[in-house]
Amino acid sequence: MNLFDYFGDINAFGAGPDARAQSLLDAKLITPEAMASANKRSIGTGIMTGIASYLAQPKNQNYGSVVPYLGKAYLNANQAAQAPFQGMTDKYLMDTKIAENKKALALEEQNKKYKNDLLADPRVQADPLLRQAALTDPVKVYEVLNKPPVKVSNSERLAILMTMDEDPNQELTKGQKAEMKVRKQIASVSSPSGLTFGQSNLPPAGDGYYYPKDPKTGEPLLKDGAPYVLPVQGTAEDLKRIKEDKKEKVGKDSKASIAATVIVDAQRALDLIDEDRTTTGLDAWAFRQVPSTKAYALDQMVKSIQANIGIDKLLDIKASGAGLGQVPQAQLEMLASVLGQLNTAQDYDTVRFNVDRVLTIYKEIVLLAGGDEALTAAIKQSKETPERRRLDSITETRSQEDQALLDEYSE
Repeated sequence: MNLFDYFGDINAFGAGPDARAQSLLDAKLITPEAMASANKRSIGTGIMTGIASYLAQPKNQNYGSVVPYLGKAYLNANQAAQAPFQGMTDKYLMDTKIAENKKALALEEQNKKYKNDLLADPRVQADPLLRQAALTDPVKVYEVLNKPPVKVSNSERLAILMTMDEDPNQELTKGQKAEMKVRKQIASVSSPSGLTFGQSNLPPAGDGYYYPKDPKTGEPLLKDGAPYVLPVQGTAEDLKRIKEDKKEKVGKDSKASIAATVIVDAQRALDLIDEDRTTTGLDAWAFRQVPSTKAYALDQMVKSIQANIGIDKLLDIKASGAGLGQVPQAQLEMLASVLGQLNTAQDYDTVRFNVDRVLTIYKEIVLLAGGDEALTAAIKQSKETPERRRLDSITETRSQEDQALLDEYSE
């Protein structure tokens, strides 16, 4: 029978799992068998240390009893018996760190190969964004560059065929001529305007297009103060416009979702850091792998930030056609640099400064991409989190205590 059964969480030498070991056991990161093995080593160590300590003591203190000598021996045994439990925790943390380092080295080696290949690719050399992305996430750049080509629209294909037909150095095949004839028929809806705007006649809308008009007055409808054209319903251009509208909506929705998540997570991280400084530094390194700890929560928030606003997400949005607005290249490069510095094991001031920089940079990007409304909504959401409520409660309590102290000394 295990001696824990007699003494609860400690053995006969008063040794047992400390808070770190108990947290690992509760999270099932170490097994009860491993804990039992540590206990056996603890008992063995305690016995040997106790015997050696008792024998090594000079018995010339004239205590009149053997009890004080036994007491000293037991205290030494107690201290030695705790070592196996501490060693088990240290071993787990070291094994975890080694595994993380091995994984990081393998990923670094793979990314290095991809990066070297990409930097020699003419397509990457010609695009500043892809060049920057190749340095930070070469795997994603490969995905973007190898994306299947988009099928050309009817009007684009017709333009290619007509250009070939006009080229004296080329001759269309029978199949290409038939294809051109059919595509001309599809895009042959003619919409001359016959309309005026102000003092000028509007030019023809072009094949396959028309000016939308007010059904009551017959006047052309305006957009941004001027008439506009639309593709005739059912033509290839109309279908293309519908598809692009859907793609733009999906891109905007995705962009808004990413923006809100990043700003909320960054603000939550700052609030959690301000609430408890042990979420950073050496404590964070030791406990960020242990669920239910604040260090673990902060580490997960930082990983969410990196996943949502990394260069890979910027490339996803670019590839979808939605775009990120006119985001300056310098902002993207700064963002990529800061993302690489997010590590909760750094000291409090460094972690907080880096998270705050990410939040500031991304607020500027969201403002450029989605405007004031998107930024205001994201910031509002970031102020309605459990971390903010706890921090406000702590701040209010401290203010009340400070006021009570001032009142006491002002009397």
